[in-house]
Amino acid sequence: MQGGRYTFAMERAPIEREIVFRGFEDIKAGIVKWPMSVIRLNCPDKVRLAELADKIEYLRQEIPDICLRTTLICGFPGETEEEFAITKEYLEHIHFYEMHIFKYSKRKGTKAAVMAGQISEEIKTKRSAVLQEIEVRDSKQFRAY
Repeated sequence: MQGGRYTFAMERAPIEREIVFRGFEDIKAGIVKWPMSVIRLNCPDKVRLAELADKIEYLRQEIPDICLRTTLICGFPGETEEEFAITKEYLEHIHFYEMHIFKYSKRKGTKAAVMAGQISEEIKTKRSAVLQEIEVRDSKQFRAY
């Protein structure tokens, strides 16, 4: 949910089958049909997500044409440079087929709108551009495969 008000349609899509990654039971995972089958991952601990990314990389080695996509919001209140760097490193490591990248936008009347650590529009734009560059590069590489 962005800013406490908007929920992306894929986030609302029902999970057809839950998945448990052994050793990563703290990460909620499930297959969502959107419009193709997608594995949705959710965990507040970004380091744990990065650890699971290593396992997913193993899958990529075993199934070279596997197609992985993600949706993310950058610039949510309180997002530090370190957290952004971890996200960037994770995305560079996974090489998603496609990424949907959104800048956080403040919504009046939401909890996030009054949270400390609001990120300036300039920083959100820069961070979004950095992630878009990764998306363009990786998507182009995947489609050339």
